[in-house]
Amino acid sequence: MSELPGRAGLWFSAEHATARVAPEAKGVMGGMVRPDHRAFDSGAGELAVYLGKRLGVPVLLGSVTRQVVDLNRSLTNRRSLWGTKLRTAPPDLKQEILKRYYLPYREAALRGIRAVTSRSPFAVHIAVHSFTPVRAGCVRRVDIGLLYDSRRVSENRFCLRLQKAILHRNPQWRVRFNQPYRGSSDSLVKELRSSLGPGYLGIELEINQRLVRQSGRAWLGLKRVLVEALSETVGSERFL
Repeated sequence: MSELPGRAGLWFSAEHATARVAPEAKGVMGGMVRPDHRAFDSGAGELAVYLGKRLGVPVLLGSVTRQVVDLNRSLTNRRSLWGTKLRTAPPDLKQEILKRYYLPYREAALRGIRAVTSRSPFAVHIAVHSFTPVRAGCVRRVDIGLLYDSRRVSENRFCLRLQKAILHRNPQWRVRFNQPYRGSSDSLVKELRSSLGPGYLGIELEINQRLVRQSGRAWLGLKRVLVEALSETVGSERFL
């Protein structure tokens, strides 16, 4: 892992990176799912990989569709943890899926962040997601969402700096805090905050899928802006 300037290390993940159905679940799922927003976050895996390569830091990608098991939900969140068809699946099948996919992903995330904190006093974890432009008939007037826990001063400061860095490069984008979701909601980063303490910053980066579906040049431009903005923000000590 290359070292970025400043006192913070960086790490990426994309929990909803794929629409792949786990082989163990094909009998219940019917072998395939429609590759839409209910199955995965379009563009999230691609963006996370691009950011990781350009910034020289690790990336963890989910390997199964959220319609099998949602890697971004806690074990206590039974309704959101399982896809609709898996909620009534036999307990032994659920345990197998947890053993093969969910628990290893969570353990890999914890190991990855701890590796960062062994090198840097602070670890900035960017969990990359994307969201549909319209939900329940309502247009979401957000281009980029920065989700964080508003009670944590370091996350608040980091997102303020990151928003400023993004808008400096493209003032037309609507970069909002804790939209279209709340940063304190059940998620991987929420669990890691509890496990890792104040040296961990958990930020969910939400990209409007309208931007993901842009032409190649515009999509590449967005990725480059995020690389520059993240590098500048992580390199600053003003959020610490």
